[in-house]
Order: sequence, then C-alpha cells, then structure tokens
Amino acid sequence: MNKITETTTKIKEDGTGGYPMLKVSYQVIKKVGTDKEGSNRLIFDNLILEHKNPKVKEITDSKIDKYLKSVGVEGGFDEIGNDYSRLVEYTELPFIANVIIKKSNNPDYNDKNEVKAYKRR
Repeated sequence: MNKITETTTKIKEDGTGGYPMLKVSYQVIKKVGTDKEGSNRLIFDNLILEHKNPKVKEITDSKIDKYLKSVGVEGGFDEIGNDYSRLVEYTELPFIANVIIKKSNNPDYNDKNEVKAYKRR
C-alpha cells in the first residue's frame, strides 16, 4: 500500500526554455500480501505537464487518471477538470501500486523504481 506524500512543480531546462514537471513522492506504507511494513521507503516520479511531443503529456495524464481512480475519484482526471493544481487535494490517500524495477540503459544512471499500475484499496 502506498500514498503520495508530496507534489511540487518544477521547470526542467531542456535547452528550449524548459517544460513544467510535477515531482511526486510515493511512500510505501505496507507491502501487500505480506505482514511487512514498507519501512516508509520513498519512490519518486517526474510527470511532465507540457512537452513538444504530445505523447509525453498523454502518458502523464493517463498516470494521473489511474492514480485518481485508485483513491476513489470515479471520474479520474476529468472529474477534477484536468487541473494539475488540484492534485494536492488527493495526497496522503492510500492506494495499491504495482512497483517494478526499471533497468537503466544508460550506465551513468542507476536502475529505478517505477509505479506500473495503480489499484484501488
């Protein structure tokens, strides 16, 4: 079981003036199917809010939609008017996530945890 503990907006410089990004921290509360606590481990994600490639924004909106549905917002992102600023209203709510370890193709970067699926508790 997890919960979002923090969301902040940041401008990431990409050589063209930058793009806004939502930085999200997920806290692991309990590992589902076990009695083990999650030791309050954190998982981080960067959700790009605007980008020259529309597919990038589609991926972000899809993740946000699935997250909101997992915490009980039936209409998902549409229900909150596709308003990123309202996400702060839905932090600290527990949900179940399928977390994988994504292998890095770049030797300069470590492997990272990635939330692959959001599920209702």
